[in-house]
Amino acid sequence: MRKMMTSFKRAIAACMCAAMTMSLLAGCGAKSKTASDPEKEVNTYICIGTPDAQISAALTIADKKGFDIEEGVDLQIKFIQSGPDLAAVVAGGGCDIAFASNYSVMTWLNADLDMKVIAVNDNMGGTQAAAIRDEIKLSSPKDLEGLKLGLLPGSEVEVAFKRLCEDYDVDYDKIEKVAIQPADQLSAFEKGEIDILSCWEPWITYAEQNGGRFLLSGTKCAIDGVPENVDWMNIYSTISVSSKMLADNREDLAKVLRAINKATDFINTNRDEAVSILSEVFEIEKESLTNIMTRNIYEFGPSDTYVESQNWLYDYLVETGTLTKVMTYDDIHDFSLLKETLPGNYKITK
Repeated sequence: MRKMMTSFKRAIAACMCAAMTMSLLAGCGAKSKTASDPEKEVNTYICIGTPDAQISAALTIADKKGFDIEEGVDLQIKFIQSGPDLAAVVAGGGCDIAFASNYSVMTWLNADLDMKVIAVNDNMGGTQAAAIRDEIKLSSPKDLEGLKLGLLPGSEVEVAFKRLCEDYDVDYDKIEKVAIQPADQLSAFEKGEIDILSCWEPWITYAEQNGGRFLLSGTKCAIDGVPENVDWMNIYSTISVSSKMLADNREDLAKVLRAINKATDFINTNRDEAVSILSEVFEIEKESLTNIMTRNIYEFGPSDTYVESQNWLYDYLVETGTLTKVMTYDDIHDFSLLKETLPGNYKITK
């Protein structure tokens, strides 16, 4: 495990440096030869995402199965370690297309970055979660006070923790927060330096395999006195681009949407093969990844549930001071290309 994690961190660090030093021009407009037709050239686009089955599953499958080339674009993937770190790449012009949560995109807009959500990949609320060291027993949520919580500030799982505290009269300020990256959280968790690891998969599964047990997610809870099924946070993986990218590359972005839709269908109809592909890319054991992916709902395109969750999340982030700027639903989204390209995937009825 330790050897695998060290290799994993080195790979991510290398990708992160590459993404942060790459200009937008390195992707948009570059040409790539297709393997099936060497005479044919397609435009290459730099895509960023996190190396996990929540944000980047469909993107990775589209690349590995060649759905992007099949549609007429070449998607070059640059993995960044965590959602909050994606902001620096977006701000620096280090990508053409960003795969990130709707939570992240709102924080980018709050920081005056020009990005629009053009499609929705999956509901990943069940994989934004926390694990607690197994020897720590909780008789009620109140017992969380005084414990050390490993937390990457700005990560989505913090919303679930705050909702738990609000619902069960827990003083969130009395939980000691330790700002720490996921890989370092795991090391600190194993050493007993933090009591709770909170981030996203696959780190939750790793913690469960190394002296921990599941504590909570956006949709589940394992604390006495709290129902198993909760509705603290439905959060979604999305595709976002700048307004200029959308205006100047509409035809190619339609090809991207078709490729990601094919990949999403593949994940749902060929799960075993999808797990095998993603297991190798993300360096996660197949058994663990299979379990992780059951906690995600892979559905390409927005639905009424997305809109309800998005509106609630926006209101909550404003109330808690995470968002300080007023933004409308249309400031955040532009689904016009999706409706033109894949009208059947636009399932908003209200």
